[in-house]
Amino acid sequence: MLDIPTAPPAGADYATVKRAIEFISKRYRDQPSVEAIASHVGLSPSHF
Repeated sequence: MLDIPTAPPAGADYATVKRAIEFISKRYRDQPSVEAIASHVGLSPSHF
């Protein structure tokens, strides 16, 4: 059989979004870039 990679659990996406929102909420006055937010949550800007 083929060894097909599985996607991360759906809850992982929600946790990532929650961390991004918390980061933005704490730093909204600094206008964080997409790159900074993506880096904080461990994603590339294009995946974020």
